[in-house]
Amino acid sequence: MIVYFFGLAEAGLYSSGYLFGSLSLIIVRLIGLFTPQYMFLARDLEDRSAVNNLINYSFLAFFAISIPYVFFLILFGSEILSLI
Repeated sequence: MIVYFFGLAEAGLYSSGYLFGSLSLIIVRLIGLFTPQYMFLARDLEDRSAVNNLINYSFLAFFAISIPYVFFLILFGSEILSLI
């Protein structure tokens, strides 16, 4: 669809930009893969503070990685795409 409206070069840039933009979602998937097992284990041990700490650390890790990544892409995204 993008090729029809914009052309082949813009479709390639869109595809590459989408790939770079979605790399931060890998962190979310990794956090979502490992966090529930440890949360349920802590909940079964009735340690609510460990559950709360795990949720807080998950949010902190996500935001500590994704917010600088977004600003990095804003500042340097066009230069990275021009290299491709």
